[in-house]
Amino acid sequence: MKTVFNKHLFFQSIFVVITTLLFDQVCLGQINTDIQSVKNNESFMNLIDGVIKREIAFFSIKASTSSGSFPKIKVNEIPLVYCKDSLAEFSEKGTRVFIFTTKFDTTGHKFRYIDSQKLHPIGIKNNPLWGSDGKVPKGKIKSIVYQHENYQKYLPDSAFSGLYEPNLYNKANEKQATIDCKVFRSEDGRRSYIYMLIGYKTGRHEVIWVIQRGKYYTRVIDPL
Repeated sequence: MKTVFNKHLFFQSIFVVITTLLFDQVCLGQINTDIQSVKNNESFMNLIDGVIKREIAFFSIKASTSSGSFPKIKVNEIPLVYCKDSLAEFSEKGTRVFIFTTKFDTTGHKFRYIDSQKLHPIGIKNNPLWGSDGKVPKGKIKSIVYQHENYQKYLPDSAFSGLYEPNLYNKANEKQATIDCKVFRSEDGRRSYIYMLIGYKTGRHEVIWVIQRGKYYTRVIDPL
């Protein structure tokens, strides 16, 4: 009788372990699907063909490396006038853009992981982690300020949601540092595009914020 009881406990334990593993796989798979769906929604490829898409295609790495040819409309680059570890400033003809970065504080954030061991975070709540390369990020965008003549606008927090490890410039060679953020303006002056590379290695992404008629319009994010 004791042997039968022990066998029952053994098979019950095996059932619990298998059920738990399957449940974890289903949940992790669902998280993966949800995160990927959010990422795809903001891709250059999902932009409706029009002036904005054609202007972005003029300078976007994603557009230049994707299969197919995209019509392009020329935009003009606004010069960089200052760049340091946590600040980049661009200025020309009444338009100024400031990009501020800062360290990322993990306090109070609930991470979502791709693995049950919780070694590789892929999101915070329902937001993806762009640029983190499967690690807890160290840096984030603090704010972006857009100034035009007599007014200034702060881009909303939603414009930075999920974006980490911002790169203002490539520090590999200080004497020939590569600027990893730029600002462009349409020839009619109605739209501005703030461009930045985030992340490193496999976590590298390009981000483009669209300012239309002085207001934040949308953002475009793609892996590189």
